[in-house]
Amino acid sequence: MTTPQQRMSAEDFEAQKHKLRTLSVQTNELARLVLVEGLNNTKAAQTVGMSRQNVNGAMNRVKALLADKRADYVFVQEWMPPSMAAEVRAKLKALEEESAIQEKK
Repeated sequence: MTTPQQRMSAEDFEAQKHKLRTLSVQTNELARLVLVEGLNNTKAAQTVGMSRQNVNGAMNRVKALLADKRADYVFVQEWMPPSMAAEVRAKLKALEEESAIQEKK
């Protein structure tokens, strides 16, 4: 699993590449350039022929899938009171359980 700012070794990327099978070849190459080679989004976009505007969305989908989340999920990191954090975590757990049930159908 990878977090939004984490780089990966080439071996780790290859081992997790199956999680990106629903994404285009272009997006897979973009992910490799950013996560393994360490290119910034602008340089990676130029290399694969993707607009800078599309890179952020593509990398958000990549990071979600590598973290075993749905591609349309958004990573959020915010400071909040402990009670609110507990409430958010409970809602996320319920959502994940609901998604797991629907996947089995």
